[in-house]
Amino acid sequence: MEPGMIGQYGNGLKSRRVIVSHFLHICASFSGAMRIAKDFIMFTKKDGLLTCLLLSRTFHEMYSLKDVCIFLFYYVVFVPVASFTLEGGSRAMYCDSHTQSKMDALFDQFERISGPSGTLIVLFNLRRIETGDFELNFDTPHDVRLSNFEEQREEERNSLRAYLSVLYLNPRMKVYLRGKKVLTTRILSTLLYPYKYNYTAKNLKTCAIKEYERCEQKVRESQSLNVF
Repeated sequence: MEPGMIGQYGNGLKSRRVIVSHFLHICASFSGAMRIAKDFIMFTKKDGLLTCLLLSRTFHEMYSLKDVCIFLFYYVVFVPVASFTLEGGSRAMYCDSHTQSKMDALFDQFERISGPSGTLIVLFNLRRIETGDFELNFDTPHDVRLSNFEEQREEERNSLRAYLSVLYLNPRMKVYLRGKKVLTTRILSTLLYPYKYNYTAKNLKTCAIKEYERCEQKVRESQSLNVF
């Protein structure tokens, strides 16, 4: 593996504690994290450990849940080793939304991950716009575009392929969108007159102190002017 590659230090989804901390921003607000779809399910495979995570806004709305529930299962290949327990009403809700007949189809998704490790994310119940159409349009081959795109706007804001092509400042990995490789662009190489500017951020307290001292100086100057 080349140094600097994305994901080189990843060890998969090993435990519920890792999941909860890693997806804390999702738990904090559905409005931002669940922007594309109302539900998603994630499959990961690493060192013989299969992990499945489900976060469903539809499920929460169905049962009027106030707290965020994340369903997480992890198995060693062929041998289930751990699964969190559900008590009372939570167990009834879980059994209602997941039946044993669907478990085989669930495990079949891991076969879609080629190689010994990787991640698969499935989004469903995609967001719709006012007209009833999906917000994302899949009619264009090898691309995903916004349904209500604006032609006068930058292509990177209308097309996922165009956005991915300039996503990284120094692209080092291969990105495929709908089976076709994305041709990446190094933004810095396209600049005509590059200029480097070193910016040093100033904290609020320092700025406030300097502004206060400047005001005091102005006051002293005005007082001396009046005396004169």
